[in-house]
Amino acid sequence: MPKTPYSQLPEERKEHLRAYYRKWHKENRDKSNATRRKYNAKHRDRILAKRRADYNKDERYEKKLKDDFGMTMEDYTNMYEKQKGLCAICGTHQDFQEVRMAVDHNHKTEEIRGLLCRYCNSGLGLFKDNPSSLISAAEYLNPTIEYGLSGC
Repeated sequence: MPKTPYSQLPEERKEHLRAYYRKWHKENRDKSNATRRKYNAKHRDRILAKRRADYNKDERYEKKLKDDFGMTMEDYTNMYEKQKGLCAICGTHQDFQEVRMAVDHNHKTEEIRGLLCRYCNSGLGLFKDNPSSLISAAEYLNPTIEYGLSGC
């Protein structure tokens, strides 16, 4: 029977394993540290290469785009140019943002919608991509404008 990868285990099982290994490490600190040192010595080159890659933000982001969205840096750049470097919601330009624009996607269909600044992306996430909730929030902020929809 093949082992289930850790990332695919249910959260309760992960927590159980973390607690088990914390306890084991605490009770077997010397053995655990010796095993870790032996592993690190054997895999030194791979560990150092990973650390160097971790410091390279562009490589890391390129990997994230591929893993999370199945897109390349070229796809991201094309989307960025199509939007003229502006957030698809508020229109803030990338030059005035602290971090790279986020790739917004539909969490149900995984369809990519566009690039958003961190605030608009967080806002959509907090409203769980629910248009009714967003309209209700807009009505709450400005009750004198008629938006057409209300309620959650």
